[in-house]
Amino acid sequence: MVYNESITNGETLINIKDPYMMINREKVNAMRISELSKLTGASIRSLRYYEAKGLIATEREDNGYRVFNQMAVERVKTIQFYLSLGFTTEQIESFLNCVMKNQESQCDDLLPLYTEKLKEIEQQMEMLQLLQANLKDRIAYIEQQRLRGEPVSSSHN
Repeated sequence: MVYNESITNGETLINIKDPYMMINREKVNAMRISELSKLTGASIRSLRYYEAKGLIATEREDNGYRVFNQMAVERVKTIQFYLSLGFTTEQIESFLNCVMKNQESQCDDLLPLYTEKLKEIEQQMEMLQLLQANLKDRIAYIEQQRLRGEPVSSSHN
């Protein structure tokens, strides 16, 4: 198969045999939303949400179906990683383009977000430890009351 590449209006085009048959290289690697879902493990609903938030780009075929390029797989996996760290899609939106192009250490917005997220988690852990201690005390109180055969008061502190 004879082909050559040319760049027209910023798009890479592939000319296959026929100089009049030009196709967009991105379309060659295009996938529908169901395939992107299978490759990333993200639900179709999540992918539509990411698209609506501007986190992933899509094009539409003539029939209205969404098509994604191969870069969408990496972007979705990166989004999933940051969601697993507890970041919101709004926070991810603020630094996603930077981390997709650079190392994390080169993204100035990221370190303050990491620091703030760690502080939030530490505060949540402190609160959970207090709740845990209160529940353990309550359980111990109820067990002691039962051993003594005394009625359990629901207003005990």
